[in-house]
Amino acid sequence: MNLYSREKEAAERKAKEEAERRAQEEAERKAIEEAERRKREEAELRAQKEAERKAREEAERKAKEDAALEDVRLEEARLAQIEANRQRQAELDRKEFEDAKRKAQMEAELRAMKEAEEKAQAKAHQQKLAKEQEEKQNVLAPIKQLKLIAQQNELIQNQEQKIEEQKNMMHEHVSNIKKLETRNNELSKYQLTSSEHCINKLSKNIKLDDDRWNQFRMSESYYKLHKMIRNGLDHYTNSEQKQAIIDIMATIDNLFNEYGKRLTAFLPGLKDSQLEFAYLIKAEINFSNIAILLRKSKPSITKISKSFDEYLEKNMKGLDIKTFLHDF
Repeated sequence: MNLYSREKEAAERKAKEEAERRAQEEAERKAIEEAERRKREEAELRAQKEAERKAREEAERKAKEDAALEDVRLEEARLAQIEANRQRQAELDRKEFEDAKRKAQMEAELRAMKEAEEKAQAKAHQQKLAKEQEEKQNVLAPIKQLKLIAQQNELIQNQEQKIEEQKNMMHEHVSNIKKLETRNNELSKYQLTSSEHCINKLSKNIKLDDDRWNQFRMSESYYKLHKMIRNGLDHYTNSEQKQAIIDIMATIDNLFNEYGKRLTAFLPGLKDSQLEFAYLIKAEINFSNIAILLRKSKPSITKISKSFDEYLEKNMKGLDIKTFLHDF
């Protein structure tokens, strides 16, 4: 009986150990499967993140390429606009020069015609006077001769002597008239030569001035300042605006023969604000933007403008302040 009990217990223990072993194997199998499932999930998550990262990088790269292409397009458009503006300004300057040249030619022709007419009138007047004098002498001569016949021989001789003196005076007068005509002809030739010289000199000066203005409008400081105005001056700091003013003043002095020194010599006693105002007018900036750049109110800018107007009203009446400071 004891043997049977022991065998039964051994069998039960063996069955229990087998069950525990199978349960442990099942648990290990499940653990392995769970670990493999987690690995697959982690691999899928890593693959998803990698795909998202690549998609994000591709989107960023495409955005950068699009931005670069847009910058290139904008730059090309800006350069095309600058070129169009330059050509348009060159055409306007050419037309203005041709108008000035045509006007100068017309004025020279009118002066020449007027001078020729005045000379012809003067010559006709001189001839008329000479003719009247001659006729008067011709009329008076017989009367004088009749009177002289009635007088003494001495008086006749004296009268003949006076007539001879008058003839000499007439010859001298005619000689002087011829000299005047010769002198007038010489002056006419000189005036024509001077007019041509002045026109040539004016043409050279206009061309030189045109070159300077084209160079000025294509300069970096001019483009930078006007770009700041187009973008809105409130987007730039005070120091950036002040540096832009300093740069444009330096460019103007370099291209326009020390503009500031010439202006202060012409108008002694100019204040710094007046001088900066003049530079910005030369740079083709309107009053509203000048007020922002100089940190002044619009009435203050108007007051500065009127200070120049008062001088022009006294010394150069009919010339407005913008034209004076722009073309000085």
